[in-house]
Amino acid sequence: MTYRPHILLQFGGVLGANEQWSCNLRAMIGSYAAAEPAPGNAIEGLWNSFLDSNIEDMYQDVFTWFTDSDARISNVARLDFLKANIINAQGRYMSQENTREWRPPTGPVGTVGPGPYQDTLVVSLLTDANRGRAHRGRIYPPTGQFVVAPSGKITTELRDGVANAAQELLDNLNNQTGIDVNNFRVVVASDLGNPGPIRDVTQIAVGNVVDTQRRRRKSLVEDYVNRPITIQVEP
Repeated sequence: MTYRPHILLQFGGVLGANEQWSCNLRAMIGSYAAAEPAPGNAIEGLWNSFLDSNIEDMYQDVFTWFTDSDARISNVARLDFLKANIINAQGRYMSQENTREWRPPTGPVGTVGPGPYQDTLVVSLLTDANRGRAHRGRIYPPTGQFVVAPSGKITTELRDGVANAAQELLDNLNNQTGIDVNNFRVVVASDLGNPGPIRDVTQIAVGNVVDTQRRRRKSLVEDYVNRPITIQVEP
C-alpha cells in the first residue's frame, strides 16, 4: 500500500487557549507519470524550486480565505503557519530538511464568534470519480457560530458563503505563478494500492448541517459534575 508522490500543504494554528487546528490539502505538479514510482532528481528539484518560489503566495491565498467573513472562521482560531513538503510512497516527508514553512509575525484570527470547537462545516473535495479510492476528500475548517433554523440546518446564505470562500481558496491555490508550465493543482490521494490512485479536485461541496470533528472532540478533556439522587425507593 503506497502513495503516488505528491505535495502536502498543511496550514493551522492555535484554537482558543489550549487547542490547535490544522487542515491538509494535497497537490500535484506536472504529469502523474513523471512522479511514478518516485520523482527523479530533476522532478524533485523542480517541485522544491516551485515551493521555494510560491510558499508565501500560497500562505496569502490561505490568509484571504481565513479572513473572509463568508468562510465563517472562529475568532478564537489563528492562522499561524503554512507548511509544504513532498510526500513519498510511504506517506512521509521525502526530506525533513526540505520542508517549506511560512509563519507571519502575528497570525490573523477569524471573523465570527466561537462555537463549540468540535463543530465545523465540512468542505468536501470532489473529483471526477463517483466512488472508489481517492474519489473524495474533506477538510474541517475551524468554523465559529452558526445560526440554526428550526429544521436543525443552517441557512442557505451561510452555506453558500462558506462554499464560495472554499471555492475561491482552491482556485487561488491552483493559480500559482508558473501554473501554465508546472500545472499545480489540488488533488485527493490514496495509499490503497501499489501505488494508490490520485485524482484532481474538480469541485467542492458544502452541506447545510453542522458536523463534528471527532479528533477535536476527543482532545477536549471533559470535567463532570455528579449529583446524588436523594429520593430512593426500596424495591
